[in-house]
Amino acid sequence: MRGIRVISLFIIFSLICECSVYADTYSKFLSQNVGKNCEAFIQKQYKKSKIPDMFVVVVNGNKTIYSKGFGNVSDNTLFELGSTSKAYTALGILKLEEESLIDLNAPVDKYLPGFIMTYKGKPAHIKIEQLLHHTSGISSNTIGDIPVSNQPDALKKTVELLVGKELESNPGDRFSYATINYDVLGLVIEKVSRQSFENFMRNEVFLPLGLNNTFAGRQPELEKRIIEGYKIGYGRSLLYKAPQYRGNVPAGYIITNGKDMATWLKQQINIHQADNSLGKAIEKAHMPDRTVPPDSDGGSYGGGWIVYQKGGGEYSHGGENPNYSSYVIFRPEEQLGVAVLCNMNSSYAGTIARGVMDIMLGNTPKQKTKDMYRSLDYIAVAIICISIPFLITSLYYLLNILYQIVCKNRRLAGARINVFWALLKIAATITIHASSLYMIPWILFDGLPWNFIKVWAPQSIIVSLCLIFSAGSIFTVYYYLNRIFPRDDDKSFFSVITLSVLSGFGNALIIFIINLVLSQFDPDDKHLDVGLLFYFIIGIVIYVLGQRIVRLKLITVTNNIVYKKRVNLIERIQKTSYQDIENLEKGDLIACLNNDTEIISTFANIIITAVANSVTLICCFIYLGMVNLWGVLVSIVIAALALTMYYFVGISAEKLWDKVRDNQSLFIRYINDLAYGFKELSLNRSKREGFNNDILESCRTYRDKNIDGNFKFANVFVIGELLFTFVIGAVVFLFPLLFKEIEGSELIQYVFIFLYMTGPIHGILDSIPEVMHVKISWKRIKGLEKYLSEFKVKPEERECEQIKNVCIELKDIEYSYKNCDDLEFKVGPVNCSFKPGEITFITGGNGSGKSTLAKLITGLYRPDKGKVFINGAAVNEEGLGKYYSAIFSDYYLFNKLYGIDWKHKVEEIRNKMKRFRIENKLTISNGELSTTKLSTGQRKRIALMISYLEDRPIYLFDEWAADQDPEFRRIFYNQILPELKKKGKTVIAITHDDGYFNTADKVIKMEMGEIKEVTYEKN
Repeated sequence: MRGIRVISLFIIFSLICECSVYADTYSKFLSQNVGKNCEAFIQKQYKKSKIPDMFVVVVNGNKTIYSKGFGNVSDNTLFELGSTSKAYTALGILKLEEESLIDLNAPVDKYLPGFIMTYKGKPAHIKIEQLLHHTSGISSNTIGDIPVSNQPDALKKTVELLVGKELESNPGDRFSYATINYDVLGLVIEKVSRQSFENFMRNEVFLPLGLNNTFAGRQPELEKRIIEGYKIGYGRSLLYKAPQYRGNVPAGYIITNGKDMATWLKQQINIHQADNSLGKAIEKAHMPDRTVPPDSDGGSYGGGWIVYQKGGGEYSHGGENPNYSSYVIFRPEEQLGVAVLCNMNSSYAGTIARGVMDIMLGNTPKQKTKDMYRSLDYIAVAIICISIPFLITSLYYLLNILYQIVCKNRRLAGARINVFWALLKIAATITIHASSLYMIPWILFDGLPWNFIKVWAPQSIIVSLCLIFSAGSIFTVYYYLNRIFPRDDDKSFFSVITLSVLSGFGNALIIFIINLVLSQFDPDDKHLDVGLLFYFIIGIVIYVLGQRIVRLKLITVTNNIVYKKRVNLIERIQKTSYQDIENLEKGDLIACLNNDTEIISTFANIIITAVANSVTLICCFIYLGMVNLWGVLVSIVIAALALTMYYFVGISAEKLWDKVRDNQSLFIRYINDLAYGFKELSLNRSKREGFNNDILESCRTYRDKNIDGNFKFANVFVIGELLFTFVIGAVVFLFPLLFKEIEGSELIQYVFIFLYMTGPIHGILDSIPEVMHVKISWKRIKGLEKYLSEFKVKPEERECEQIKNVCIELKDIEYSYKNCDDLEFKVGPVNCSFKPGEITFITGGNGSGKSTLAKLITGLYRPDKGKVFINGAAVNEEGLGKYYSAIFSDYYLFNKLYGIDWKHKVEEIRNKMKRFRIENKLTISNGELSTTKLSTGQRKRIALMISYLEDRPIYLFDEWAADQDPEFRRIFYNQILPELKKKGKTVIAITHDDGYFNTADKVIKMEMGEIKEVTYEKN
């Protein structure tokens, strides 16, 4: 009796000591340093998670030191657990094993006759222990085969689906988590215990452990007690009633509340307090399987628990159902346990549970949460936001093109067979597009079927994919219709922009797939991932075809722009008066029409590179943001810094290159001097040396300015290279120190993606100097257009009718200008007339105003005062040119007979060539001269022949005879001019040949811009 008292006192003393320890721990948790930190951490994560309702329980030994509901729940509210249910099922199996009703090393078919799977085509016998530890070789994808059912035989039918299927690995060789393993164990429990799984667990496990509010699967009487579940969608929590999977109850559909979860944790921590079969079963469940290597995170699987070698051992497991989640973690040596129950599938359950455990142990909790479903929802919402306007735009363009086809504003290009081929291409493109979307589960859900995705994934995923398919299909139809029914004036860049974006997306997809394959690499898994290979090929096809189509299209578009710009400039130049064009620097005109328009044609490649690289970078930034937020922020800052430096350097370089462009105009002038003044340079060494100094100085200036501009960008490029290298170094060396929660796989992915990003970034940066060149050329073209726009557009004159008698009269004509010495020179007032059938000579010294008067007469110059009359009617300068056939002293000989109906004048041309003795010097074929490389005299004779062929009422010759030999000079004055006079032509000749003044009817002598004398000669 005394011994019993002693023992009793000892027990009481021990209990008091133990309670004092727990009380001390409890007070510590509620202290300022621990309790408040836990509460603040939980509150912060709960707000971030967007979980509607959550319950958190923390135990220390036999004490519940924290039990709190968030939202509208209490410790009596029931939650589905998800995969943390496996620990309960494992306990049922191990209890039967303790009672010698099950042998863990026995094959499953001993208890489930006919349950045989295959490996490499041969029968494979899976052991009970292998199901328990997930080393059965069954694929994790079998979760997608679990049927929706609430029938009593659902568990049996679920397990029967596995019979005869191929295993991923030989049973017992390696760990591979497959939730259906525990469904098989559930059926084994039914067969051995001869009870339903639900009844066995209730009577043999839950109630004996005091888990009075824990149930296996949903039951009608529980529906009102179970909190409604939610699923993430469109950035918020949406109420969602998931289908019933009664065949998956043993693996994921145990239902409990916060109160029972606290009891469950205490039993896991205090396994030494139970000496019955359940106590021994709990102890065995904590024993990990060491026969296979641990998982990548270092954990080994026990009986429904992942066991980590941390301290005295850490046990945890997460659970996820379509609309519920949970996480349980405990450390028996520290006597601590934490459980989180949520009514939404969220990774935040694990973050909160592990974080609270870290705080309890005095460690800093990890704040970062990788919530795959939330990330997918964000991506889906972004896709929806992009797809809707894209779909509307595509539909608008499609309807517009259909309307134009119906209204016959667009016509079929080529044969009708093209319509058939276009329809075939549309069908093929849409089929490939649909296939690529259909195979998305290969990437996002490891090949799981669509019925699984519909239940588990955010609701926004399905909507976004439908929008992508719809928008893509509509765009495809529009694109091909636009190709077979083209329109010349179609200025829409919609298809080009879209394909450029798709090309950049394809480029990004390639690197993402490569990165995904590398991150998922398993040396033990030798099978080819067909799904990822398919997307890799799709990425290549999108990028290559997108680049090709866009390049071809933009090459056509930009060259058309250059063509139209040249045509517009040429037309505008031709509609500008000679007087205005004469003041334009010829080098600028040539450089603008030739060099500048050529430079802007390169804008196609710049656009393609910039758009494709920009899209690739955006996709990379998004991907980096999903891997590590700090990494993407640093990347954006560095990219922005590099672009900023390039921008300011570009401003400086633009000034240098603007001077280079000025020098280019000067250089073209020197080229003209070299080409047309070569004989003068050849004859005079001093002149040649002086000219060489100038042209070489121009070349040196061009070289030096160009080098200076490129040097500026080269220096910034090197700095940019260093910045990116420093970033990669900082990621590798500093990020692990600054961000404790960052993982090695994240660093590898980040560095890999960032190294890939350097290519697109350099592509964009390298295009900036090219953009500067295009900008300068574009500015010069716009400058020329602005210069021309300041002048009056010359109206389109009608061709002169065959008027034989044209009299021209000048009344009070005055014109003044500044010469090369900036001195003003004036012509007029001039009063004179020129009559048909009359030859008028204009003579005078150099600078007397003869040529200026000729340009006023012909309308090339616009008089400041006075009027010009044709047959008594006042005519402005634009209307004078059509009456004249003129040969000026600086006459330019074209190599074609422009403006002459040469087809009907072949015989006349042959006669004139013979008369002017040039038949042996050239030939004229199809209105084109075989050569213009003739002497000045011969060229002027060709000009005279062309003047004859034009047959205008007024002829003007400016020093025509000056370059002719005496014989042809005599022919000109004694035969040609009288011949024209006889035809009734008005003939005006500027000449110094006073020996032939007798052939004129009138001689006008000019001095200092005025008519000094008019002499009438007698023939």
